[in-house]
Amino acid sequence: MDDTGARHAGKNGFCTQIGNDDFAWFGTRASKSRLNFLDLLRAGHTDYVVNQAALDYMRGRALAGPVISQLAAHQLTQFADQAAWQTHLHRLGISALQVTPDPVCHRRSVVGQHPGAWTAARYGDCQ
Repeated sequence: MDDTGARHAGKNGFCTQIGNDDFAWFGTRASKSRLNFLDLLRAGHTDYVVNQAALDYMRGRALAGPVISQLAAHQLTQFADQAAWQTHLHRLGISALQVTPDPVCHRRSVVGQHPGAWTAARYGDCQ
């Protein structure tokens, strides 16, 4: 993955390349943020999923155990869009948590994966 900046028609922009030895994908956007990159990985999908891969990722990034337990124990695991996901976090009391250091400022903040798309929690840009 790589980003490069350029001006086109008098406006700043960024071209993001995602690929490996077998494929390459390019996209142009106005932002070079972590959130923009996660949005590109989502490939137009708007849903959020909490599954075993997401829970394992949270554990691997040392997210608070009680928060992981709360997400794992809840019957709701799929959310249509960011608003539904944020509403769920708010109902669980997770959106109001404040800790130091901020655990969401990791380079990657992937919450789950479902066929054909990455589903990522958007917590705010920590640049």
